Amino acid sequence: MKKALRITSVLLICLLILSIAPSTFGNYASADICAANFLPNYYVPYVDDNGKIIILDTQQEVQLSENTADYISLELNRYYWLYDVRNSLCTDVNFDYCVYDLQNYDSAVIYSKGHLAWASCTSGYAHHRLSMYQGTSQVWDSEIYQLTSSKNVNSFIWHCKTAISPDPNPNTCVCRGLPRAFTHNQNIAEWGSSGSQVYLGWNDNVPYGNPLSGGSPQYSWEIDPTIHSNYSQVAGLYYYYVCQGYSTAQALSMLAQTLFYTSYAYSDLSGKTNSGWLVVYGNMYVGLP
Repeated sequence: MKKALRITSVLLICLLILSIAPSTFGNYASADICAANFLPNYYVPYVDDNGKIIILDTQQEVQLSENTADYISLELNRYYWLYDVRNSLCTDVNFDYCVYDLQNYDSAVIYSKGHLAWASCTSGYAHHRLSMYQGTSQVWDSEIYQLTSSKNVNSFIWHCKTAISPDPNPNTCVCRGLPRAFTHNQNIAEWGSSGSQVYLGWNDNVPYGNPLSGGSPQYSWEIDPTIHSNYSQVAGLYYYYVCQGYSTAQALSMLAQTLFYTSYAYSDLSGKTNSGWLVVYGNMYVGLP
């Protein structure tokens, strides 16, 4: 009954979502596939180990996020229906509605860039939740699981620690982990070669020398100061290549060569260990539907 009430309340918000339809939906090139681009920009103060206050989403970070979101939406909207939900519109209610509505299509593509929060559960594992605009609302992994399905074919969740699937038995505390929540594959494997889904997320192995001790890279971080490249180019190049028909593995290989002048396995994205930093779950040979 609670789930039914939850879904009903989400559906009632459709009028709010549809009020931004002219800027949300595009060319309707393929009505059986829908995509979503989420961007809950906000400023977050962070205190480092020396007590220094760092603002995560600086003005440069916000601007790069907007520019990258513009590009990703332009690329995806060439092929699919598109939800483009940003800033003050990117609330927990709107996020829930969009990911739920995506399941009405044959396949779904999701990109989200933001921050993550977590909370301990009774079994000792952690619930993970995506922070929405201004950090005043979050969407839990268990909540996403209730609203989604295996129709999510390609998901790239650029929030901290989104590659962590901590609980082998989610029924103990409904801790799904975001890879499982988005794909509904309870046994989804890292760097697999089978199935029809792919999920990209970040673990907690930030490469040495970056300003924060864990999570995911900020767009404003420099990759190579000599050419002033930044991590926003990772997202942009990924969607450039997969929209050209490349698989996820091929796209990562191409962008690593472009940004790091080396293979993906030896780039800062992956590191030189099996744990890596940017982790691919599901079938790495899957691109866009």
